[in-house]
Amino acid sequence: MLLKWTRTGAHMAATGEADEAARLAGIATMRMKRLGLLLAGVFASITAVLLAASLSSAAPNMAGDYFLYAIAAVLLGMTMFEPGKPNVAGTVFAALVLKVLGNGLVLMGAAYYVQDIVLGIIIIGSVAFSASVVRKAAFKV
Repeated sequence: MLLKWTRTGAHMAATGEADEAARLAGIATMRMKRLGLLLAGVFASITAVLLAASLSSAAPNMAGDYFLYAIAAVLLGMTMFEPGKPNVAGTVFAALVLKVLGNGLVLMGAAYYVQDIVLGIIIIGSVAFSASVVRKAAFKV
């Protein structure tokens, strides 16, 4: 929401897409980069506290398994509502779909590594679909 509906978000997006062009347009690109890193750190720390509270323990590598799920959710979300573009609604919906799929595999009694295999197939399929959509859009121009 910050990126889409605020001036600061537009400046951050412009800095991320074309740093030199944003700087020439009068945007304080170093400030936007620092703000982006600051926000990432704040949200990561909030997430770590919530995860540690839900697991009732803490370890430096306790979120290692969630990294692949996060990437899969973003890539799968790119294929849903705005093909080829990361978006919040698609990512949230994809995260829910992945969680339901993972729970379904556990309830079916599938081995733990089957979830990673299915996740890998989803990632490869999402990237292939997004690439084909972007390629088709490039040829239409």
